[in-house]
Amino acid sequence: MYIATFHSHFGAMRAAEQLKTAGIRAFLRPVPRKVSSSCGTCLAFELPDGRTECFSLLGDEADAVYLYDGEQAEQVWKNS
Repeated sequence: MYIATFHSHFGAMRAAEQLKTAGIRAFLRPVPRKVSSSCGTCLAFELPDGRTECFSLLGDEADAVYLYDGEQAEQVWKNS
């Protein structure tokens, strides 16, 4: 599972809608303790076939994306 962190709750909500429009199942959840976040809300989603180009759908408010297995979080993308 991937989790994306955001600078604001509104940014996370907007990104959830963008992913859903693109046919990617996504849901909002609290940020895991292993990952820090400005707003405390993250977006959890699965990407079919590792389509990381979908990270561009997260928008300007996105901070980072992590590959999260329930215990460990590895940062795989950082918004520049």
